[in-house]
Amino acid sequence: MTRQHLLALPLIVASTLILAASGVTSQQDDADETDAGAPLTATAQLMGPDGQAMGTVTLIEGPNGVLVQADLTGLSPGGHGFHIHAVGACEPDFSAAGDHFNPEGIGHGFMVEGGWHAGDLPNIYAAADGTARADTFTSAVTLTPGAENSIFDVDGSAIIVHAEPDSYGESPGAGDRVACGVIRPGQPEPAGGGATADDGPAEAGPGEDLPAG
Repeated sequence: MTRQHLLALPLIVASTLILAASGVTSQQDDADETDAGAPLTATAQLMGPDGQAMGTVTLIEGPNGVLVQADLTGLSPGGHGFHIHAVGACEPDFSAAGDHFNPEGIGHGFMVEGGWHAGDLPNIYAAADGTARADTFTSAVTLTPGAENSIFDVDGSAIIVHAEPDSYGESPGAGDRVACGVIRPGQPEPAGGGATADDGPAEAGPGEDLPAG
């Protein structure tokens, strides 16, 4: 090999390393841009009072509010009240989830002047086989931590399904709580991931007797 070839080798190696490093940096920048542009998501894995899995509720932040997608099983046929509750905790009777998420302290009910709670959502309807699949949208909440209407406040939030449909009036009238799931940031865990309805971002507060709605 000539002296000129030997002198050129370090330059070739250095150029190759620079190009490789540039490629890695570019790929990382692309990944960061993708992550930054991805919508905020959250998930609640719902359980019944006896601990049986009852499906998943997924929340996706959009430019105008939050899309709420329910895919549930094990319900009695017919309508069921479906709400975001104020505390990210589930107990055997689900009272630890508190009342409806209501940071503004206003009245309940879509059909009430001055209503509705930020956690109020339209009823869901189960088929004869107990399954319920529904998409609904709310502009009353956000998944962005720190915002006034964020469901990720200091004590978190939960999804509750009730035995009866909500009346949409001043009194919900939705009856017992038949399913509960703490809302956690991110996508659903794979099956068998070990998540439970009471796994959440906040410690459960002391249970208290609360209205069934």
